[in-house]
This record gives sequence, structure tokens and C-alpha cells, in this order.
Amino acid sequence: MSAPTIAILIINWNGLEDTLLCLDALYASKENNFEVFLVDNGSEISPEEMIASRFPKVHYIASKSNLGFAAGNNLAMTLILERNFTYLLLLNNDTLVSPGFLSPLYQTLEQNDQLNAVQPCIYFIDKPNQIWSAGGKWNKWMGDAQTITQRPSQSIFYHCDWLTGCAMLIRTTALKHTGGFNPQFFAYYEDVDLSFRLNKNKNQLAVVPNSVIWHKAGGSVQMADNKEGNLSPLVHFWNWRNRIWIMKKYQPTLLLLVNALLLIPQFLLTCLYFIARRRWSKLNHTYKGFRDGLRDSIN
Repeated sequence: MSAPTIAILIINWNGLEDTLLCLDALYASKENNFEVFLVDNGSEISPEEMIASRFPKVHYIASKSNLGFAAGNNLAMTLILERNFTYLLLLNNDTLVSPGFLSPLYQTLEQNDQLNAVQPCIYFIDKPNQIWSAGGKWNKWMGDAQTITQRPSQSIFYHCDWLTGCAMLIRTTALKHTGGFNPQFFAYYEDVDLSFRLNKNKNQLAVVPNSVIWHKAGGSVQMADNKEGNLSPLVHFWNWRNRIWIMKKYQPTLLLLVNALLLIPQFLLTCLYFIARRRWSKLNHTYKGFRDGLRDSIN
């Protein structure tokens, strides 16, 4: 029986060095049943020539502007779903894969028809024995998505509430039914939203511990260290706004009231922290994210 065909989707945004390392690791792996689709999300300097010269098999797609993680992926998903791939792997450009990472993922899906998507165990690149993500759980009382960082105690797959968009293998048949990312998110929590749609009937998402990759984590949102810190203020905007959107969309009314009682003190403490550190841009973006989350809604 031949192996299923897999489309691997990578987004590049001003991260050519990471992207090249990622592609090197992919093509050095033991797998040969995949095709790579790379979206350049409006980088300042186009990487097309470099990608074409080193990796001529890559399907290169260029966006004139930065569409964000959600819409950037959707740009290629549309093309991928028109073809007869069995699975689609979302993969961050700042990852390195182990040689045999792919087989355990698709074999788990092949052997378990109820599953719509799976993810590998993801470790930090700079701390290769420390877990970055072993799946995600939803804290219904806090109204928040939490990452599992404990090392799995078993080698077989286990269910979880949501999967990270850093590395997620999805059945294309399921993706055609649910649709791709909601572009309103731009970045952050878009993978939680997609996971909830893929997990509508519960126990349809899983982590596969014996599939291993490593992640640089946060490379696209880091900035030079200054009085605002080294994390872009936009991250705080997206995190607050998108978290509130998820709560409003998926939480029952009574739980939403509990969430609000816990969320408001957390918001105020965050603001006080930024005031104490004189991080005015982060304070402003936190306020705007909180405001827009309450004021606006998602489809």
C-alpha cells in the first residue's frame, strides 16, 4: 500500500535564514511523499530567487503584503485543497524536523478514522530536551487556551482540546468541511479556533509523542531589546482581542460571566505592570486589544 500524499505548507515573513534551515531538514528527512508549498508573506526582500535555486521542487507563492498567519496560510490552502492530497501539514518556518517525524503522524491518522488532525511533540531548538508544546487544553473557567508542556508519559497518541498551528497534520477532507483559518484573527488563537471546528464531535484531535520536531519560538515577533522589552507590542493586542473573541464564540453564557470576573482583574494587573515599567506602547496595545475584543465579534 502506497503512502498517502502530503502537502506541507510553510509561511515565510522576513525569516529566510530560518526557512532555509527548515527546508534543509525537511528534504533531509526519510520521507518522500510530500510536496512543499511556501508562501512569502510580503517580506521586505523577496526570497524567491534563493528558494528556487536551492529548492526547485518548492511551490512558491508570493503575497504583496503581510496577510498575517491566518490569511497567509489560507492563500495556499485554497490551491492545495483543489488537488488530491490526503493530508495537509501546517509547519512553521522556524522549526527543524527529525528524520522520521512525518510517518508517525500520518500513520496515526490512517489507523484512526475518527481523528481529523494530529501534531508532533515540539521541543525548543535552544533547549532540545524541553517541551514547547505537547498539545493544548482549554481552561473553561479562565476562558483560555493553555499549552501542555509536560513530557508525555506514553508513546501512543493521546487526545487534547486544541493543536498548535506550528505543526498540525490535517485530513484534507475534514479541512474542506470546516474551512481554513478565520482571517479576522490575523495571528494568535487562529489555531485554537480551527482546532475547535475540527474537534466538533470531540476526541478528533491528538498528539503523537514519537513524532518529534524543534521550534525556535517567537522569531517573527521579536524586536531589538529596548524600554518596551523584546516582544512586539502587537502580540499583546492580538492575544487580548483574539482570546476574548474565542471566549465569546465558544463559551456558554454562564461560563462567560465567570470568565469576565476573572479576566478583568487580569487585564488591570497587566496594565499596572506596563505602567510601572513605563511600557506605554504595550499598555496602549493591551487596552486596544481588550476594547476590540469586547466591541467586535468574529464570524
